Amino acid sequence: HRKATLQAAQMAGRHVFKTVEEPIAAATAFGAQKFEGHRQFLVFDFGGGTFDATVIEQRGPFLTVLASGGDTCLGGCDFDDALAHLAAGKIFRHERYDVSRNAVEWALVEQRAEDVKRALSNKESARFITADILTQRELQTMDLRVTRDEAEARFRPLVDRALKRTAEIMVDARVSPADLAGT
Repeated sequence: HRKATLQAAQMAGRHVFKTVEEPIAAATAFGAQKFEGHRQFLVFDFGGGTFDATVIEQRGPFLTVLASGGDTCLGGCDFDDALAHLAAGKIFRHERYDVSRNAVEWALVEQRAEDVKRALSNKESARFITADILTQRELQTMDLRVTRDEAEARFRPLVDRALKRTAEIMVDARVSPADLAGT
């Protein structure tokens, strides 16, 4: 990725002095350079398709990566998929129709799942509405209610996987949770 970024900059006629690792860039954007002193902290990043965690040590304005890693097969889309399967189960129980067997309908359910995930970040429940689902030979709009508790139960294995990988990265960095600075 770094090499491709450098090549793109060169093709655009830009001179690159140095590239910065993404967790360092995130820490800088968050305002780490304003801190005076010594601390260690964790940057935890869920992208759409990947998860990364990095332990950073800061001494004054200088940031050093102590350990970094992640899971290239774990990301926000996995949480969306978990919610889509939750909705598909509800549709099946209600209509005896497996929406996951129709690619177009499944894409509609997956698309709506991301919106529901975002809504559940600050609500106890959200409506999971999908239009144009063909059940028993007629198009229907499915209006389901999904609770945060239901979503969290589906998310638990994914969160556990991320936490396990984070613990491994912290071991590599030789830090414990108590060593990490709070925000």
